[in-house]
Amino acid sequence: MNLFNRHFGRKPKSQEPAEPGFRQEKQLAQEIPVSEVSAKPAPQPNNDKQNSKDPQLKRSIRVFVSSTFRDMTEERDALMTHCWPELRRFCRERHVELTEVDLRWGISEEQSTRKETLKLCLDEIRACRPFFIGLLGERYGWVPGEEAFTADLKEEQPWIKELQGKSVTELEILHGVLNNPEMAGRSFFFFRDKAYAQEKGADYIAENTADAEKQKALKGKIRLTCKEKSIPLNENYPDPHTLAHLALEQLKEAIGNQFPLEEIPDPLDREANEHEAFAEVRRKTYIGRPEYFQSLDKHVSGNDKPLLLLGDSGSFSITSSSFAMERGRTLNGTGAKDR
Repeated sequence: MNLFNRHFGRKPKSQEPAEPGFRQEKQLAQEIPVSEVSAKPAPQPNNDKQNSKDPQLKRSIRVFVSSTFRDMTEERDALMTHCWPELRRFCRERHVELTEVDLRWGISEEQSTRKETLKLCLDEIRACRPFFIGLLGERYGWVPGEEAFTADLKEEQPWIKELQGKSVTELEILHGVLNNPEMAGRSFFFFRDKAYAQEKGADYIAENTADAEKQKALKGKIRLTCKEKSIPLNENYPDPHTLAHLALEQLKEAIGNQFPLEEIPDPLDREANEHEAFAEVRRKTYIGRPEYFQSLDKHVSGNDKPLLLLGDSGSFSITSSSFAMERGRTLNGTGAKDR
């Protein structure tokens, strides 16, 4: 199957030439101008279906780092300098793209003002599944107020309705792993040695007695789940440098098992994967005109001449094409293996 058909999910008929359309004259192609986006959302690809695809067929991974912020700055910095660069090199040897998600840099002032911090955290965890790193010290962390539990969030995440009073870190851990223990294969927990916090002082120890008890209970839940589901749990790491080393080695093992060197895709598959990774990024933030997608659906479902999308720079022609690719695969019943 050629690269065009891989992307658009079209299965060529055996009695026809593999690429009949490309032999036609350029001026015979249909033309649809692509203009600015509409406020009305276009039909969206099913993200749950996307996430359920065999991860071997999607050569990109995202790793979510969950922890309190104030007392875990050194750990996050150590990961940034001693873990992610080496892990990215390791991934690229396997033609895998790595993205680490550290929400110290990911929440804008505008999103915070609109009370979107909690929703953003939970959305990012979902986008990163099944890769999740949980770092725990002595602090329980920030507990969002009632205003963070919006009606939309409760509708989207029904499990969260009765959990007001929990810290964002505990909610992240519940959403990322404890409520979804099938994520066990690529989730990792690290508990820091208490002595480190005691030496550092105020910002590293429990906020108060009640929060200390909550943190103790959370660690207990994690220990129980890790034991039942064979999730890696590293207790009492002494310092951030050790944490970065442990995380690097364990992530390398998990990624190496998922993407063995001997299974690196051939050049055509690599090109298709690179196109898909590029397109996926653009699909996440795009709202298009339904009439365009009706035309694209009609074209992709048929066996017509080539379709030419025209648009000025910034008019979302590439993004429209990426949606057409995903919708074409859905309409034609093809998956990643048919790209």
